[in-house]
Amino acid sequence: MELDLKDIKIQNSEGNIVDLGDVKNLEELKRKIIDEIEFPYCKNCGFHPKCPIPENEKYDNCKLLEGVINRYIDMNIKSISYKNKYSLVEFVRSCYYFAHMSKDFLDLIGIYTDDHWNWFFESDHPHMNSLFSHKILIKLSKYIDSIRNVETRRLKKFSILVEGESDEIILKSILKSLGVLGIDFDIKNSVKFFILESKDRAKKDKIRSHLKRFRELDSEYFMFLDKDAEEIVNELIKEGLINKETVFFFENELEEEYPLNELIIKIESIKPELKDIFDIEDIKKELKNKPLKKILSDVAYKQNKSFNLDGVKIQLAKLFSEDISKELGESIIDDTGCHRGDWTPKSKNYSQIVEKIRPLVDKIKKISTAYFVVKKQED
Repeated sequence: MELDLKDIKIQNSEGNIVDLGDVKNLEELKRKIIDEIEFPYCKNCGFHPKCPIPENEKYDNCKLLEGVINRYIDMNIKSISYKNKYSLVEFVRSCYYFAHMSKDFLDLIGIYTDDHWNWFFESDHPHMNSLFSHKILIKLSKYIDSIRNVETRRLKKFSILVEGESDEIILKSILKSLGVLGIDFDIKNSVKFFILESKDRAKKDKIRSHLKRFRELDSEYFMFLDKDAEEIVNELIKEGLINKETVFFFENELEEEYPLNELIIKIESIKPELKDIFDIEDIKKELKNKPLKKILSDVAYKQNKSFNLDGVKIQLAKLFSEDISKELGESIIDDTGCHRGDWTPKSKNYSQIVEKIRPLVDKIKKISTAYFVVKKQED
């Protein structure tokens, strides 16, 4: 697995700057993390009577934690989109927090299944990505044979229903850049997309069919649809088939959510023969009365050219997704060049579309982190 960490620096939990620029593969990444972490000495902690490595001397590094961090990296690195620098950096950052949280786990072994544990864990590690925190709790409960019997409630699966392939491309890109996991990999907290591809009344039957499938998959679902589907959705809400909190709408066609200047530039890059035939100000005036698709095709027709916006939707979505993802990633890099996982990714040029999608991200994260390690029920 080749890794691209060029120019990547992060700040670990002690405030030290860690330069990952020389890391080229997984083994080098593991060695870098292990070398940087100062594992606490074995001081006969509260877990010592149950420690699976009893040969640990009083002033040796904790061999248990060294083993745990190695297994944590091995078991989780494949669930990370290592081509997405934001996801990769968040994962590396989680490894640095991991050893310290593991020590807290050992110190608090007597109370970690109580309600107080969850409060302590979140308040003592405020900069930790909440989903990683929860996954770490689950892994720790498996790695360490605790005094109490515990069970872990699994993370949720999510299904997202969209109008077309271009919507899927944009949503996938923005969700990943805003920290939603499981889009490219079938891990426990997985996010899968389903395309509606139906018009008018047929759309209602297609939504019904997807709702049935989501129930069979035992999946939480959300819908991100065009505004013209609102009437159909309201009918399904009245029938009790849809919770309105799960539905989001683009106010316009997806292409009308893009900045107009950038849209025209990208259309011209895809269709060079259309260069310089579109006037931005004229288009803005006509948008009050006609849909963008109709305006652009009319302009092209008057110039003895042919153009259908639907024909380049997917190409546009790919171009815009790259730009948006890059901008969101750069927004969490501070002046020292460090990725800041505790900052909220923001977009300057594409804020309109990003902020429409952010509420969906917040809902997914909230549901993902609503499950904890709990004490087993007595038989």
